[in-house]
Amino acid sequence: MTFLSLSIIAHVFLIVLYSGLLIIALNKKSKTGILFALSLIVLDSIWNVSVGGMENIDIVGKNLLAIGFMTTFFIWCKEYFVKFIVILSGIIGLSGIHQVEFQKFVDGKKSEENAQLLVQFKTKADLEQWMITYEYPESITYPAFEPADDSFLLDEYLMLDYSGRDISGFMTLLESSNIIDHVEINETITVTPLVSSPTINASTQKSKLNDPYVSKQRMKGPYDLDNFHKLTDKYSSTNKKKPIIIAILDTGVDSKHEDLKANYLSTSSNSDYDKKGHGTHCAGIAAAVTGNRIGIASLVPKDADIKVTGIKVLGDMGVGTQKTIIRGIIMAADRGYDIISMSLGSVSSDKKQKAYNEAIKYARSKGCIVVAAAGNSARDATNYSPANSKGLIAVSAVDSLLRKANFANDISNIEYGIYAPGTMVFSTFPGDEYKSFNGTSMATPLVAGLLAVMKSYKRNLTTEEAFEYINKTAYKKQGINILDPISTMTLFLSSINEDGIESPVEWSPSHWMYQ
Repeated sequence: MTFLSLSIIAHVFLIVLYSGLLIIALNKKSKTGILFALSLIVLDSIWNVSVGGMENIDIVGKNLLAIGFMTTFFIWCKEYFVKFIVILSGIIGLSGIHQVEFQKFVDGKKSEENAQLLVQFKTKADLEQWMITYEYPESITYPAFEPADDSFLLDEYLMLDYSGRDISGFMTLLESSNIIDHVEINETITVTPLVSSPTINASTQKSKLNDPYVSKQRMKGPYDLDNFHKLTDKYSSTNKKKPIIIAILDTGVDSKHEDLKANYLSTSSNSDYDKKGHGTHCAGIAAAVTGNRIGIASLVPKDADIKVTGIKVLGDMGVGTQKTIIRGIIMAADRGYDIISMSLGSVSSDKKQKAYNEAIKYARSKGCIVVAAAGNSARDATNYSPANSKGLIAVSAVDSLLRKANFANDISNIEYGIYAPGTMVFSTFPGDEYKSFNGTSMATPLVAGLLAVMKSYKRNLTTEEAFEYINKTAYKKQGINILDPISTMTLFLSSINEDGIESPVEWSPSHWMYQ
């Protein structure tokens, strides 16, 4: 008997126990009822924690409150009919909760038993030979990735649909082959649900920018948009050949939004709409049109040749896979885009992340700087993909008081990690709307926007160079490094000459703007 079958029996048994509580409630045997309720509490806790782990502890708490209420009610209530209605309603509610959680569990087991595997061969010739002699009944997607440059290992992957019970055993079997180098699960990737912030009151700080909602962006101190744009106005961009392009890999972008369309460049028509709203919100943070008397402002100067584009790697519900993300990275790299911003990810079961690492390496070789959200699980970001991939900048979040946000993942063990504002972030939303949300998703495009401005002055800026500027000028508070756009641009612009060549400049931050 499988673990899934045992779980079905346990689920049915628990619902029967809930029904038993109703029967006891209709009798006056209070001692029996108390013992029954205590047993039910223990079983309920075991069920929820075994299915969902400690992350299900909130469901356990809700169930305990409901069971406690029902137990107390059937002991003290005198009215038979009222007792019946209340207890019946409680049981229906509890059964419903378990049905939802059980379905999630079943779906999770099914996804494990019907996994998609990314299989990397040692050479393309090995892959092609294996395809000829392949005898497994599972379906294959070949090639999994199609980069324009085949000098990297990305074209040596195929995706294999596996319908079996022992996924780990099957992966081990594949890896035992002398022509297969690596196997990993094509993991599901999501955007963190948009969590609305309270309505933001307009700041009393006056702005010379003519964007009407700039006062709602809470841009002050190191994020003072007036002072940032005063700084960039003093220098002429060396970008004369083609625009700097920020690729938002997300749920798409509303290309017709009033405060984005002048800065928007279409990659494909299926990426130019956004039912979820997540990608549009991120695009506004990165590159909303500044100084157009509409909506909000961004770090992108009014006359800078910097564009934003959407690459839809997630569905309309905000869900995709590792494969769709990597394909988006490859697309952005092959098109020569400069910045890749990914406000997405999930807890990973595989710390190797070889496919992601190869994709980031590929993008960097084409001149891209890649940034990714660190995640909102209040965990170590080394367990969160793609933020834990090599060679990208992972962005976590601080609140309005520049403290680490309570939901933000820790990036102390990430090579290139920085914190940026991620609460009450006001930005664009589909349908010419504007909303405020929280998350490392909101912190990430702010860093992407700053990197784009830097690249407009020095097109060949590398990830290492950019991060050195960002990290060196970061505001340090409570052991974390927080993005300081004004200080970063001050040092960066003073260290390059008219030809975009760096000259050594000493940096002694005063951080007057934090006082």
